[in-house]
Amino acid sequence: MKILSLCLKLDSIKTLKSKILEDVADTTEEEMKIERKYRKYARVLIFFTAVIYLFTSIISFLTALGFKSDTAMFVNIQIPWTIPNTHPSREINLMMTTFYQIIGVIIVVGCDSFFNVLTFHCVAKMDVCCSEVSKINGKTDKKFISNLVEKHFRVLEIIRISEEVLNPICFHQLVTTFGVLVCTGFNIKAKANYVSLVFLMSALFQFYFYCFLGNYVSSM
Repeated sequence: MKILSLCLKLDSIKTLKSKILEDVADTTEEEMKIERKYRKYARVLIFFTAVIYLFTSIISFLTALGFKSDTAMFVNIQIPWTIPNTHPSREINLMMTTFYQIIGVIIVVGCDSFFNVLTFHCVAKMDVCCSEVSKINGKTDKKFISNLVEKHFRVLEIIRISEEVLNPICFHQLVTTFGVLVCTGFNIKAKANYVSLVFLMSALFQFYFYCFLGNYVSSM
């Protein structure tokens, strides 16, 4: 659903790209120093996001591999071979599970990284505007004020387009994560195990990830 949402917003993404490139072209060295701090935050958050999702996928794969005998496979494939108990249905199930986990991690980390980078870019630009405002005094000329207002409107336009692009993604993420929390909660209530706890922590991290960055932007 995330990929579909992005595909439906290709025009907005193209406009957003042009706005960001236009803004980057006018970035000074002093402003770049402020932005580097937020780029570092974005890289660290992307790294931890990838590690958490990869760890969750590995736990899921190892569970399907046979650490728990009562674990249901993601895809149930039965092949009617003539000799009983010799068909490779479990191997095919493991292959499908592995393929699903790899594709899932790539898509989730990619979408979350896009959200992460775009959000921190907007935050960095707002911080630049705040830094410029702090320089205003009685000797400030009209050109400085005009450039600052133009830069601020440009950032607001980027935020508006970003909101248009990211809202569907955040909605699907919220619904999916809530579903994972509900299902995991039922599993823990029925029979608590470390796999369910890992899934629960990953889902809670996703909630925190999106809420934290959203609150960060709104607080600027």
